[in-house]
Amino acid sequence: MPIRNLEKFIENTPRALHPAQPIAQLQGTRLGIDATHWLKALINDVKDPTRDIDWFKLNKITPLVVFSGLSPRSKTSGLFASEHSRAEKRKDAWACYTRGQIGSAHVAWNATQASFADMQPAVMALLTELGVEFIRAPYASWGQLAYFVNHPAQPVHALYAGLDLLMFDGVDRLITKIDTSTPAASGTFTYVDKSSFLATIGLSKSQFLDACILAGFDWISTYDPLVSDPSLPFSWPTLISLLVGSQTGISLVTRLGEPNDAKQRYMDDYARIRCAVRHHLVLSLAGAVEPLNKEAAPIDLHDVFGHRLPAHVYWHLAMGHVSAGLISPLLWTSMPEFAPACGGETSEYQDHVAKWATVRALASAVACRSWEVPYWRTRKVTAVAWFAPDDEKAVDLNALPKAKVMPVNGGGSEWRVSMEWIDRHIGGSGGARGVTVVDALPGVKGAAHAIDLVTHLRALTGTDSAARETVGADRVKAMKPAQLAATLAFKLLELRGFIDPESHRPTTLGHALLDAAAALQDPTFQEPLVLAMELVRDGHVHARPYSKQYHVPPPAFSHAGLSSVPTAAAPHVLVLTRLGAALEPVFVRSGTAAPQWKPELDRDQLAVASLYKHTARTLHGVCEGILLHYAPASAGTGTAAATATGTVAAGEVAAKLPFALMEGGGGNKTAAMGILVSAYLAQVLAMRERQVPEQQGVADDDVRGKAEAYIVARFGENIVDPRAEIDRVRRFVKVVSDVVVPRMTAVVDKDVARQVRDAVAWWDALESGKPAVVVAVKSSLSPGKQPGLASPVAAQQQIQQQQVRQKSPVETKPASPGATSSSSPTPAPIPIHAQQPYQPSPTPTPPPQQQHMHHAQQYPGAQQVQGPPQGQQHGQGQGQYRTGSGSGRSRGGKRTGGRR
Repeated sequence: MPIRNLEKFIENTPRALHPAQPIAQLQGTRLGIDATHWLKALINDVKDPTRDIDWFKLNKITPLVVFSGLSPRSKTSGLFASEHSRAEKRKDAWACYTRGQIGSAHVAWNATQASFADMQPAVMALLTELGVEFIRAPYASWGQLAYFVNHPAQPVHALYAGLDLLMFDGVDRLITKIDTSTPAASGTFTYVDKSSFLATIGLSKSQFLDACILAGFDWISTYDPLVSDPSLPFSWPTLISLLVGSQTGISLVTRLGEPNDAKQRYMDDYARIRCAVRHHLVLSLAGAVEPLNKEAAPIDLHDVFGHRLPAHVYWHLAMGHVSAGLISPLLWTSMPEFAPACGGETSEYQDHVAKWATVRALASAVACRSWEVPYWRTRKVTAVAWFAPDDEKAVDLNALPKAKVMPVNGGGSEWRVSMEWIDRHIGGSGGARGVTVVDALPGVKGAAHAIDLVTHLRALTGTDSAARETVGADRVKAMKPAQLAATLAFKLLELRGFIDPESHRPTTLGHALLDAAAALQDPTFQEPLVLAMELVRDGHVHARPYSKQYHVPPPAFSHAGLSSVPTAAAPHVLVLTRLGAALEPVFVRSGTAAPQWKPELDRDQLAVASLYKHTARTLHGVCEGILLHYAPASAGTGTAAATATGTVAAGEVAAKLPFALMEGGGGNKTAAMGILVSAYLAQVLAMRERQVPEQQGVADDDVRGKAEAYIVARFGENIVDPRAEIDRVRRFVKVVSDVVVPRMTAVVDKDVARQVRDAVAWWDALESGKPAVVVAVKSSLSPGKQPGLASPVAAQQQIQQQQVRQKSPVETKPASPGATSSSSPTPAPIPIHAQQPYQPSPTPTPPPQQQHMHHAQQYPGAQQVQGPPQGQQHGQGQGQYRTGSGSGRSRGGKRTGGRR
């Protein structure tokens, strides 16, 4: 949220705004760009996201993009207040869409404040491809940009950002808009002159900062007495008048409003945020993390920014190797979970969030286990979600599972993969860079590559004890990219149960992944396989609707989708779409952007995609934690050559982490594939019932071909090859049913396993036109069991009996000898298409069941982050930031921070 109403007020203030300045004034300059402000402008015009960069280059402007990192401690309460507003706006948008008011729905969706955290990796990858400089600030990008523009070396000459940056000292002119839609030579920009603006309204720079805090922005809410009277809406003239009379913001807070606990909490927040602006932590050109206005900085900045992190953590954060969400729980001991795009109203999603909170905490725990000071490893974080903001669950990081191959610093040994072992068992498949990767998705330019988990897992089958090399805990040798990638793959697979920690061999789950990958013969399936196995294991791929259903297609789309599927077929379609949603289609590109989505939207499919995305994001976080755990070892012990080698290794592997949240990455999940599969199956069912006219140019008996022609016509503007995507889903669900699920009997509910097998068998029968059988849904189940489908054998016997009674002329094949019907009660049979008697796969034998906190220390000096400093391998003890002689103290408060 920008500073409340400030933009409109400045537009109406004489001499403050200078519009339509010729772009020639910026030629030859280095322009510091706030990434969030730039992306907000770009999000409304995504036809060509590289246009701005090309436009800058044509005008001889060198951009430097600055991303935000960690969040300072801010509000003591109302962590989910803004989230409630976002959820209400999304709900209104879906209501408009359901009524067919598509335009109003888009307006309502656009009114929700976008979160750009998931976009950062993709944008960084694009900037790298375009050769544009970027950096992630230790904390807010505003402070980093203010430091750059005021430095004597002038890393940047001008700033392009939101009005929030005007709060910082030394920012006198700020570019707020650049018109890149015109030819380069005739472009214009708009800037704000802070000095003229303040002279006009009669405030000093210090009073203006007070006014901005009282008005409210991202870090703090508007002071309640300024908005508590509905008859007197908030206005800047009123605020300025009050502030001039009170001289300072804290005096105004003291004078305005009744004394109570809420007022005291606000005063604490106010003091903290003022300190965060005046003394924001930035990355200096010397490679140190230090405060602005250092000479006057208070001695307790850790109350605002958290305790100082090890030097290498700031470095890898700045380089984009790890995300801020990995570090925030360690700083603030809080792990908030915000609502997904679907709203997260299903009990399935909420249960999933609660269960996976320990996995998310594990990512942070793994990251800090190599840090020298035990303080970080003894942290206890609390998991809290938007749907139960008062229910905090404590997670002891020190009590989380520890991989056998990953000891804490200071003792024990670990498995470390040698280059000799990699050359012998993995070979040169990694290419010139030495990292085995999955190829990019076809048709996607610049798609992310990822570390090949299956290749590394397969290398452990049948190998000798060389795979278990042990080294001392000092880990002084730098790791090459291939070593770091292999180590990361092994640690991730072990922590998720694919590798046995004792034998360092694949478990039953690991062999299921290997067999499935061998059957598919396509490395782009491996991350979707892992995600599907996780959701099947958690019981989310079942044959009944989730606890809350949404989907009612708008009038324009009433012909396709799950709502048009016959009731008896719906359970199968639910299973197939939920499995298929593990895959992501290749989207049509126009230049570097995708055209607007034309087919219908489906909130139920979005709920499934949200489950996959949360799982992928959490697993990606674990990968980041493992990378950060080993990054100090890969950076060497202080020599320039070792530091360069370590930086290259960490950067190369970071760019290839599995489950990346970008297009082409395993963590990029949308509802598109679920919608496509649902529409395709609905079309095939309709054609079987002769509910739609025959397609021209296709044989009457080719139902599959007609349905594929239909989805090509319907989805072809957005998906490169809808026919090929359906084929990918068909292959994928077949392998999950025939290869994966039979090996997961020890960890998968038997009803879920049967539902998956029956759904895949039903799809095969539906397309091939095999004789109809009856699939009956159980009407009662034992406590704790999910609704399941009767076996195809039992259903076949029921339809035979019915046909005999009715003397039906329809021929059916007899059931296989020895087949018995299901013992569970079934309702009256409803005939739909399914396959011949299904023989379940043999069930494999299930595998066996698988300190003292240091006090904060005074900082000995600003810590270098240009690689680990000499003589320091992992960073020193946590404590105070180096400041000047200022004796003031910031006000403490409660935690905040998190991710969306």
